[in-house]
Amino acid sequence: MAEHGRSGEVYHIGGGTELSNRNLTVLLLARLGADWSSVEHVPDRPGQDFRYALGIGKAVAELGYRPRVPF
Repeated sequence: MAEHGRSGEVYHIGGGTELSNRNLTVLLLARLGADWSSVEHVPDRPGQDFRYALGIGKAVAELGYRPRVPF
């Protein structure tokens, strides 16, 4: 980004994979060798996000970014 990015621009860097919060948690727990007993369940809040998906298209197009490791 320092070499090819435009000053003042925002570039989202990520894996290019959309996952729900629950699916992401499953993957992280598996990687850590943990189970659902490690998860603290809390009530949903108004406007709760069930997934976060930032587009990497701008970083791909302008910076030639490509994820190196698949999620």
